[in-house]
Amino acid sequence: MANKFYRTMLEVEILTDREIDFGVWSLADIGYEITDGDSSGQYEVKSVEELTPKQMAKALMDQQSDPGFFGLDDEGNLADDD
Repeated sequence: MANKFYRTMLEVEILTDREIDFGVWSLADIGYEITDGDSSGQYEVKSVEELTPKQMAKALMDQQSDPGFFGLDDEGNLADDD
């Protein structure tokens, strides 16, 4: 398990000649569109923040992911392997 956890926030700008339905597009679709597709785009790192294990557990749950993804329980404690 990692000793440190990080949250990185990005801002993505897409220039295109059509409206995009972001309810359908995935992040991979956006990456393809701005590197190989019919749109122009760029991204910028807006912030990088170190999180405590408790903050990471909450952030994962906020994303509807499981804290066990990083070996944590819901409170940010190291989860038992039992």
